[in-house]
Amino acid sequence: MVGIVIEQFRYDYIDKYWDMLGEGGIKKLINEGTFCKNASYDFFLTQSAPAHATLATGTSPRHHGIVADNWFMPLRDEIVYCTADNSVKPVGGSYQAGQHSPSRLLPSTFADELKLATSGRAKIFGIGFKEHTSILSAGHSADAAYWYDKSSGTWMSSTYYIDSIPGWLNDFHSLQLADTYLDTEWNTLLDADQYSSSFPDTSEYESGLNGRSVFPYNIKKMSTDAFMGVINRKRDYSLLEKIPASDSYTTDFAIRLIDEEKLGEDEITDFINVTFSATDNIGHSFGPGSVEMADAVIRLDRNLEHLIDYINNKLGKKECAYVSYLGTWYCRNTRYFAGKKNTRRIFQA
Repeated sequence: MVGIVIEQFRYDYIDKYWDMLGEGGIKKLINEGTFCKNASYDFFLTQSAPAHATLATGTSPRHHGIVADNWFMPLRDEIVYCTADNSVKPVGGSYQAGQHSPSRLLPSTFADELKLATSGRAKIFGIGFKEHTSILSAGHSADAAYWYDKSSGTWMSSTYYIDSIPGWLNDFHSLQLADTYLDTEWNTLLDADQYSSSFPDTSEYESGLNGRSVFPYNIKKMSTDAFMGVINRKRDYSLLEKIPASDSYTTDFAIRLIDEEKLGEDEITDFINVTFSATDNIGHSFGPGSVEMADAVIRLDRNLEHLIDYINNKLGKKECAYVSYLGTWYCRNTRYFAGKKNTRRIFQA
């Protein structure tokens, strides 16, 4: 089973960009699967972590305990982050980014129940650029949850799940794909006239990337010393999460993990949850009607097609199930996108 969560993906994007999508990504999931057009949950907190926990557990924040991304603990007189855990240590990556676990998630997740039902034989993994997206989706008993380290451009975990980075992941990091994706220019994938349904390319309301809000974006220059004018400054790997290439990097990692961990290759059902976050970060920087968002959706669709084709070709189409969630629950620019078409949408194949 493959769980796919797309952050800040408004439901109306499906209709808006339908003619710009390929046949093997979002269209394939809709046309060949069950498309639930009015699935909803009974809470409306527009933050990320509560929604991921609800998708994973099937219950609301007051029951699963993840009531916000951050919340105040009166007895400690401090604000805590939803997955922060000082009792664990980082595995790979930087120290500050590695002290995370699902300790504050109260009930079991779907993945936990699958692990229990198979007497521990099911392989469970969660991956996502943000630590809470991978951890809350994977649950308590996962084999591992991996997230992106902004300091090194690599994937990491914590000692809650594993004691050391597996050898295949070190080999994957040796490819230096983060640097490859940052050594590029971000321009529109299609001709400019095909983005006519979007607002003009730049606007005073767009915060943009490093102050720039019009195509093209010289990502290589923005992420290196030459742009910042600082001598001996390390590369800014955090920039990767703000561009569509982060979804490509996530797809590359998901495919490598599926292959190396041999998911789906025996009679036991395995589960991997993959969260795509580029649309979320781009939405905050440029807005939902921007050309940048349109380009991110189109590129995401290509990545979904690549991922689905790989899995189906490797394991056989009849051996795979995909459950995909369109995440508009915390689209801050359009947080009250409700009415008859609710903000919680699920389409399944």
